[in-house]
Amino acid sequence: MPLSLSPVIAGTPFDIGVRLGELARPVFDAYMRQSRAWQAVRGWRGHPFVADAIDEAALLRVLGDRAPEGLPIYRDGPTDRDDENTLATAVFEIHDTAIAFTVHQHGTQRFATRIVASAHTHRAS
Repeated sequence: MPLSLSPVIAGTPFDIGVRLGELARPVFDAYMRQSRAWQAVRGWRGHPFVADAIDEAALLRVLGDRAPEGLPIYRDGPTDRDDENTLATAVFEIHDTAIAFTVHQHGTQRFATRIVASAHTHRAS
């Protein structure tokens, strides 16, 4: 199905959003079918959503995938033709009272922090 874009998309913000979503769906669906990250995550705990905690080491292995064929997830080639190399990878852990995250670069943890909710903040819903 060829994708055609009209020069102007008009209407209410809702109508515009729906139309843009329709235009993006074929591209997104194709990406998800080809995505090595999505295929790996789907296999962890069933799909489409992961209900249990994910092992951080397993997640980092997926994010560090260099894909001998196809599109790699972690990209650091000096001759990368689209100039979209990976600068770093972050792993977030979201808890009821805190958010922790680590930043990894070239497979090595470079930064880690934990943000704890103060008594003055409102709970998000």
